[in-house]
Amino acid sequence: MTKFLTLWKIDTTRIPDSAKERIKIDIMLLNMVKEDLKHGNTLEWGMFAGGSQAGYTICEGTEMEVTKINLKFAPYIKMETFPILTTSQVEEIMKEYI
Repeated sequence: MTKFLTLWKIDTTRIPDSAKERIKIDIMLLNMVKEDLKHGNTLEWGMFAGGSQAGYTICEGTEMEVTKINLKFAPYIKMETFPILTTSQVEEIMKEYI
């Protein structure tokens, strides 16, 4: 199965000004992440330190499965997703040129 790296960033234009309302959304989103981790839909999740309000996820599946996972976080999160090659896949590619 293919692994995917998703770089995400909070869309601050979608977040309310009220701190109380922001926290409600943050809790909702974090609980969704925890559920995805618990069920194995997401293999790894992290937020970058330093206040950038951005981070990454590692998921495994098909393009459609990963897209479904990502769409759950709309409209609060902007995402860019990339398929990842393993070291063995890169070695296979390199062997074709030897």
